[in-house]
Amino acid sequence: MMIRYAPFGALMWLLIAPLAPAQQKQAGTTTANHVVLGRLANGAAVTFVRAGSGDWGIEISGAAAPRMTQPKPAQIEVYRGEENVRQLAAGYQSVRKEPGAVVARAKVAGGGEAAFTVEDRWKISGAVLSLSRKVTVTGAEDNAGFYSAIRLLTAPAIAWTDVDYLAPGLLYGDPTNDGDSSPGGTLNYRAKRFSIREDLLSAPLFGLSFRDGN
Repeated sequence: MMIRYAPFGALMWLLIAPLAPAQQKQAGTTTANHVVLGRLANGAAVTFVRAGSGDWGIEISGAAAPRMTQPKPAQIEVYRGEENVRQLAAGYQSVRKEPGAVVARAKVAGGGEAAFTVEDRWKISGAVLSLSRKVTVTGAEDNAGFYSAIRLLTAPAIAWTDVDYLAPGLLYGDPTNDGDSSPGGTLNYRAKRFSIREDLLSAPLFGLSFRDGN
């Protein structure tokens, strides 16, 4: 999911990208390097994992669910135009367990005068993992906007075509009848990404349906 503020309009992106193979960790109790948010209805555990660098990432794994992970959840794109785009990303510097939620924070240097503070609140309700993000910008850059993104990476065995995508009113799996240039149309599908303004969504919701039934 990608939220764009340019300046302070909104856009959402959803994508599936390949993940390099990695050893799965047992998601159970919270430890010094693992903070467990909880389990989804399909049995997959949502865990925050601290890397050797000291920063935290997120992992969703377990049961029969496809493993998804992101070592740098705080992702920012500084946008000055089609030919001037800068990609930034950071792991969480702090992760705190609260009743029913995990609150994670990161600071992302902009490379210019602007800097970004990201506060993410993750929650589980049944089969749904939800993210509420607050981005605070300090400093300014003329004629620039930014995207804030969260991308979850899947294992190499899962291809783009192995998943059907749902966004109420916009995406219903098959893009054939959505038109070439619509948010859920064939051009975006062939490019393997959906670019959707937040104000076009009837609900802030994306669904992913995998071929194995998850």
